[in-house]
Amino acid sequence: MPAPKICMQVILIIPNYSSGPTNPNARYYVCAFNASSHSAVYQFGFSGITGHLNSSSTITVALTSAVNTPCSPLTEIYNPNASGGAKDWLFLSVTDHGTSTTCNNNPCVFQIDITNAPATLTISQTAVYSPNLGTSGMIIDNVGTLSQTANIYFVTLGARVCTTGGNGACATKLQQSNLQ
Repeated sequence: MPAPKICMQVILIIPNYSSGPTNPNARYYVCAFNASSHSAVYQFGFSGITGHLNSSSTITVALTSAVNTPCSPLTEIYNPNASGGAKDWLFLSVTDHGTSTTCNNNPCVFQIDITNAPATLTISQTAVYSPNLGTSGMIIDNVGTLSQTANIYFVTLGARVCTTGGNGACATKLQQSNLQ
């Protein structure tokens, strides 16, 4: 698998903060353009002995169906209270052409399950936001068990009619577990 052409956003996940990248489950995530210039999330591991980043990704999940459609910054949250059991998620968005199977080629917010350093990356949920042009970075507020207590927040980058009135870059709140 060719290396990502352009590094857009990265995040390091270390399951045991005292062990650092020598932990065999530590992972490094990159959202970058693949060889076809489509956005994808790459997962890299580390050498368990030296803690050096491996030179090639272990797995990839495609996010877009068009070239040069960048990602938002990556946001990670470990939610021990998630519906169905503890989950570790990456949240991000693409500005347009989200994969046709999940986002119908629209701007899209992705929730990617990275629980237990998976052998495959799984797109857990998506939320289509059209006609905006993607989102800002995302903020996580909590990991509670009650409805409306574990949310993500972001601002849309393109102008649209906001649900509370007015036009412009709308502030948005979605629940972590189902992006609604």
